[in-house]
Amino acid sequence: MRFPLARWMRLGALGVVIALQAEPIVRALPQTTDLLTLLTSEEQAQLAREKNPAKQVRLLLQIAEKRLQEAERLAAQERFNPALSVLLVYQAVLEHAFSRIETVPPGGRRKSAYRDFDLHIRRQLKDLVPLTRAFPIGLAADAERVLKTVTRLRFEALNAFAGGRILTHPRLKSQ
Repeated sequence: MRFPLARWMRLGALGVVIALQAEPIVRALPQTTDLLTLLTSEEQAQLAREKNPAKQVRLLLQIAEKRLQEAERLAAQERFNPALSVLLVYQAVLEHAFSRIETVPPGGRRKSAYRDFDLHIRRQLKDLVPLTRAFPIGLAADAERVLKTVTRLRFEALNAFAGGRILTHPRLKSQ
């Protein structure tokens, strides 16, 4: 019994290495991912042709909706890792669409873009909530993170549409 603690540490480290190797690589998209790498060539061409920023936002919302439908289809086939990857692309497209709203000229058009964003997200949340519940335990946390991000973006769009800080994020109940 020379160093029992060292033996346990080696076994623990070995377990971590094995667990990391078994873990799917696609957990989250890198923060510096370019949107164009996530879009098909047809979607890239459509986005490049559209010069109006408000219409670009609407186009990005339609692309995001397609990604959500694809994630639902993959989850229905119980292909959860590819479904999570598509769901992460969905999140990235929505985040880009939200940031693109700031390029819309101020005034009525920008408010309309925030309203359109909210309406699309509200419709998509009806599909996103059950989808996040369908993921197995190992992937559920990442799917839940996508849901929280989309909900946060919706709150921010509603606040921007209303012209101030009106809505707050719901608080978690204390246990």
